[in-house]
Amino acid sequence: MVGDKIRDLRKKLGLTQEQLAGPELTKSYVSQVELGRIRPSRNALKVMAQRLGKPLGYFLDNDDDLRTVDVLLKAARALWASHRLDEAMVGLEEGQHLAERMGRDDILATIAVEMGRLEMTRHRIPEAIEHLTQALETPGIQDQPELVIDAASVLGQAYADAGVYHQAVARFQHSVEIARMESVSDDLAASALCRYGDFWASLGAWSSAATLYQESRERQPDSGTPRSLAIAVRLVNAWAHIQRSPEAARLAEDTAARLDALTWDRPHRRLEVDLARGLVLLGREAEGFERVMQNLSELVKDPPDSELEQAVAIALHAVWRTNRRDWAEELWNRLSTWENPLKGRLALWLACHADTRREAEDWLQQGRHRLPEDRDTRLVESVLSRTVWDQTLLPQVAGTRDAGICPPHFIS
Repeated sequence: MVGDKIRDLRKKLGLTQEQLAGPELTKSYVSQVELGRIRPSRNALKVMAQRLGKPLGYFLDNDDDLRTVDVLLKAARALWASHRLDEAMVGLEEGQHLAERMGRDDILATIAVEMGRLEMTRHRIPEAIEHLTQALETPGIQDQPELVIDAASVLGQAYADAGVYHQAVARFQHSVEIARMESVSDDLAASALCRYGDFWASLGAWSSAATLYQESRERQPDSGTPRSLAIAVRLVNAWAHIQRSPEAARLAEDTAARLDALTWDRPHRRLEVDLARGLVLLGREAEGFERVMQNLSELVKDPPDSELEQAVAIALHAVWRTNRRDWAEELWNRLSTWENPLKGRLALWLACHADTRREAEDWLQQGRHRLPEDRDTRLVESVLSRTVWDQTLLPQVAGTRDAGICPPHFIS
């Protein structure tokens, strides 16, 4: 109601009814409007709107505009999901203009966060930072803790992508401080803590990441939902990195059992691959390799992306740690239609573990095709160029940490 909006804003600004009325209106008139007993005239509403610092449209009930903004937001998200990013941005800008006309700061803040997310998808980090900063500076946004947490977390990631880590830490800290308030739901708090943990994990600060993941898991009880399982998988990996192997192994076993009970879909496959990484780090390479291979066929069907590359890197790491040539050949056969430098690494590894010079040269050719100027290709070529075939030299090249044919950093 108009009266409620006027009263709430007046109190927030610390104005009395007499101050709001001014010389043009009376205190009694303002009181009657706030109580909803009379509907203010347009001229009276203009006077009060000006003193309250809001456009007239803020106090006018315009359901058509609100419905239009809602439609524009939903359409923009659908276009975004279809990778039609420019069209999605146009829709958000139209919604922004309507929200400005209505004077709806809450909607403007929501749209600014959406614009920031979209600009990050388009890899336009400075523009993303501008939109997200604008959202956090919107008047009244502190009354929407969910939106503040979301905006601060995304802004933290934007600064991290820009390499401005001190700003990233400040934004993530802001997000987490609000998330720890009692009034914030457990789901929202767990999500904010997990995002901050992801930031530290990306920097290799696994101890800090583990602490945040553990706190996140305490706020999100292990109910077997995809969200709680995602937190558990992250904690497995963090603990494995900091040598808390017993706890990581127990949690990995429990998480694996819960994952097996889920319906198979893309988010499930992502969790499976992330769990496989933890299993390989724990020295359970066979289990990790098996989980990757169970999901690889479906990942290969989708357009190539980072998830598939991560899965292949984890499988490669399992091969590298165990010297299982049969695993390497199985992986190669499953990647028949996929082209990526990682496939070149796999070919070089197979060249280094060939039984004959001819076989090694065939695999080298596959590697050279995908990594023509690579140092590792030249290393393998130099060994094969020897007049006398020495099968023992190539595995030494493959096992050299500096050679990079299948280095541990693929999985970190």
